[in-house]
Amino acid sequence: MAKFKTTGAPRTHDSLEPARTQFPKGTTIFSEGDLGLTMYVIENGEVEISKRLKEERKVLAVLGKGDFFGEMCMLEDETPRSATAIATSDVDAVIIDQSAFTFILKHNPEIAIRMMRKLVIRLRRTTQLLEETFGRRIELEVPAGAESCGTVSSDARVTFPNRRLR
Repeated sequence: MAKFKTTGAPRTHDSLEPARTQFPKGTTIFSEGDLGLTMYVIENGEVEISKRLKEERKVLAVLGKGDFFGEMCMLEDETPRSATAIATSDVDAVIIDQSAFTFILKHNPEIAIRMMRKLVIRLRRTTQLLEETFGRRIELEVPAGAESCGTVSSDARVTFPNRRLR
C-alpha cells in the first residue's frame, strides 16, 4: 500500500470535513490483493485502474476529477482489492473510511444512487473487457435462490419477478 500524507484536522463524522491525501505521479495507490480499508474521490489528477487477466495487465478505467475508486472495500468486509490503482499524474484525493462512508450514505441517499449508476457502467465495461479477453460471452452467475429476489443480466439490467407485496 502506498504511503500518503493526510492534511486537515482530525475529524468526527458529525460533519463532512474530509481527510485529504496526495499521490505523486507513478505512485501505486493500492495493488490487486491488498486489504482495502478506504476509498478515494479524486479532486485533481488521474488514476489508472487495472487488473491482471491471462498474465496480461488490462486497463479497466482511467479516472479523473470527481471519480471515486476503491469503493468495493466499503461494500464487502475484509475482501482483498480486485484491481490495482496507479496515479498517472499527481493526484489530490479525499479519503473515505467505512465510518465516513456510512455517514455520507445515511445523510445523502442521492450519493448512493449516483454510486450505483457508476457501478453499473463499470460492470458493463468490465464484462466487455472479459468478453474481449476470453473471446466469448460472459454470463454472470446468480446464486441459488436469488431468482426470487430478482436477476441481473450481463448488460446490467435488473429484473424482478411479478409478485404481490403484502
